[in-house]
Amino acid sequence: MRDLSRVMFLLAFLLVCFSITGMLFWNGLLHARCRLTPFPVVLSEGCDNVEDACWKEYIRNVSVAPDDYRCLPNLNDDPSWTQASSPWFVKGPQDCIWPIDDDDERVCSMGKSGNHACDPLYQSSGDITERTCGSNYDAFGNPRFIESSRPYGYSRMKSGTFIEGLNWGFTNYDSFPHAFLTTFQSITLEGWTDIMYQVIDAWAFAPTVLIFCTQVILCGYIVLNLVLAVITKSLDEFDNESSNDDESNGLNLNVIPEEEEVTEEDCDYNGGKDIRFLVKIMSSQIHSVIIMTCIVLNTIVLSIDHYGISENTADFLEIMNTVFTVIFIIDVVMCNMAFGPKAYWR
Repeated sequence: MRDLSRVMFLLAFLLVCFSITGMLFWNGLLHARCRLTPFPVVLSEGCDNVEDACWKEYIRNVSVAPDDYRCLPNLNDDPSWTQASSPWFVKGPQDCIWPIDDDDERVCSMGKSGNHACDPLYQSSGDITERTCGSNYDAFGNPRFIESSRPYGYSRMKSGTFIEGLNWGFTNYDSFPHAFLTTFQSITLEGWTDIMYQVIDAWAFAPTVLIFCTQVILCGYIVLNLVLAVITKSLDEFDNESSNDDESNGLNLNVIPEEEEVTEEDCDYNGGKDIRFLVKIMSSQIHSVIIMTCIVLNTIVLSIDHYGISENTADFLEIMNTVFTVIFIIDVVMCNMAFGPKAYWR
């Protein structure tokens, strides 16, 4: 159990790291789909259900003349906006929709680096619809539409991702729970390439492949096989517990070696009482507990970030992250002063 707990701790640590990495680069990207209009449009009063016979005619009308059905006079997104000044926040969610091209189930790219752009759609009637890549959320995570089951029969805000090809919207990196679940699915090697292709469509090819391959190799192969090795070792020791060769035949999986006690003789400095007092402080159990607590709290701060976060919360998290960074820098400097660079980096 001791060896297994160490390996499981390593696996959990890697899962948290890759989850936070996904949140940093990919939050909000996996909601983007190719739309039939350049902007959201109002929902028809007499036709508010996709099962109605008039629905296809309504979609054709808004596709041909979207300006007649425009939801808000503002742009979809503007770089000069903030989370609080966005009209989708100021005016609140609207009773509108943004028609989706149901024939294209891929995530699209709202930037220039993604792998899937929305080309013009040629309809059978001869009309040309200029498709637009858009999300039901604005660039800051503010919802554009009200929560309603009209016209799709399920939540309107889920209309962009509520399909089997996109895991019904569960696959995303908008918050830590979703990112952790998506990362966990990837390391089980169950559909991890589908998730990678979705991110490639929305973001960029080379860095996405690098991150996912590193994640799968470290977590999906090395660490999970370490878990199997620990279990196999334990079974072998159980079967051969009376043999004197158990220790030599078993696998040495002490992932975390015992810490060596640092003495004053290990330090490069031969100073006076100040250095000896500093060595005593930096070698104490209290110091280890404080630093480990800061690491855990800093991880929690990074995990709180999510798509649609308010400006005040984002500023607070940025301040806390800076505080913890300063603490870690001071700790490194003090350790180098106490033990000397040679002993510390050894």
